[in-house]
Amino acid sequence: MTLPDTWPKRPDYVYNEDTTLNSLVAEFLTANGKNSRRAAGEIGVKPETFQQWERGNWTEGLKTRFFSAFCRITGIDLDRLMVIEAKRGLFAKDSSLRNSSTWKRLNTRNDVVTEIRRIKSLPSYDGTRLIAWQIPGIPEETINQWTNGRTKPEGNYLDLCLVALSRGLIESGTRNDLALRLSMRRICGMEIEESLSVSTFEGLMNAVFTRGMRALSPAVVADRTGIARSTAAKLLEWTPASEASYPYATMFALVRLVARQRWDDASLERFERARVEFLDQETKAYTVRTQVKPVMRSAERPVVVEHPEPELKTTPQSTEPTRATDDPDREYVVDDGVARLAEFYRTQLLELAARFPNEVGMIPIMPGLEIGETVHEVHHCLTGANIPDVGDWDPTDAEIQAMARSIKLVRRAYLIVLAMPVQRRNRVMATLGPELDELFLADRAKSVEDIMYYANAVNLERQGAEDFYKRKGRK
Repeated sequence: MTLPDTWPKRPDYVYNEDTTLNSLVAEFLTANGKNSRRAAGEIGVKPETFQQWERGNWTEGLKTRFFSAFCRITGIDLDRLMVIEAKRGLFAKDSSLRNSSTWKRLNTRNDVVTEIRRIKSLPSYDGTRLIAWQIPGIPEETINQWTNGRTKPEGNYLDLCLVALSRGLIESGTRNDLALRLSMRRICGMEIEESLSVSTFEGLMNAVFTRGMRALSPAVVADRTGIARSTAAKLLEWTPASEASYPYATMFALVRLVARQRWDDASLERFERARVEFLDQETKAYTVRTQVKPVMRSAERPVVVEHPEPELKTTPQSTEPTRATDDPDREYVVDDGVARLAEFYRTQLLELAARFPNEVGMIPIMPGLEIGETVHEVHHCLTGANIPDVGDWDPTDAEIQAMARSIKLVRRAYLIVLAMPVQRRNRVMATLGPELDELFLADRAKSVEDIMYYANAVNLERQGAEDFYKRKGRK
């Protein structure tokens, strides 16, 4: 058999809605002397495997480990072909999809991912969670892998994306509008216009906070509505131009106030059950599991850090924000007041210090930072004899809010580390791990009855009983 002078030759393939894998492979073989054995060898598969492709059978290897080699040798665009074949099957079930302008634009898997990234970048979206809610059947983590460039949609996931994107995801409205609409859709199975006769978060606010209600104090509003006083104060300050995003618990509290006037008791009871279940699922979704090497010389164990959704998201007050992510579509901002992270310890031990003013020390409020003696190169908040006593300190509301902001800084900084690639995260955790261990110890301490007993027990674990008593000069 005479082979072409230049091998392989790549034909000018034509892609349309009737194109198939076997037709493109046949076109390639015709241009290259029909030598399928050589083509199989160049790609790195058995001749029998290549014959499967000749017959139009998509083997698993063609979608994974042989994908790049097949495209490089044959010049066939498998990304485009996968979308063509997916569309052909979907069109047979729903011919109206062809009328969508988005359907016509989605010609490759890269087009699908690009469209998802575009939607993710809209101001009303915060990550991919609300996108996943609009494409039922696809986990949020999988969509994150696509937008991060790690994988691409295929199989049933590709079908679901093509249908959802062609029918259109929500792109209008504010972040609160989108969160309200999609969460109510998940809970009630209907649009908010049907269930509440409002179409936006602003409409919901106007239905709850009438002119007379807005003139009341936060304390009175809290008493009448059952909303927490701090939340009521923030809601009373809300305007349509506000960029503040509210958690689902707050939104549902507002929904419940409107629903009491419009729903019957059975509907309210169903909503309450669905609301509780929804918030429970959301809390679990914010649970981050990571392994931290403990300071205590015990076996490594997983540490579970609960990250419930914050009550109110605000724009960080940083003069020089720093990006800390490998994902260009994701932005984490860290305030430059990281030195205030020490206030976290103050909030955790405040109650204990007031209860045992003579037995336990505290971090000074102003001006410097003293958090006890250094053990194993870590400053410990539960050890040391020279920490000032602040048992008489009664924090003002402004000071409490300042401490709350500092706690949010801790959480944000920790999430930045968790978002890093594994190798980089491990390198960073080599330094942060001991400090985080100390933070978790302080968190555990806030509910113990005898703080000194707890502090001693911690040190016994950390250094061993013999070293601990030797250092204290005890027998």
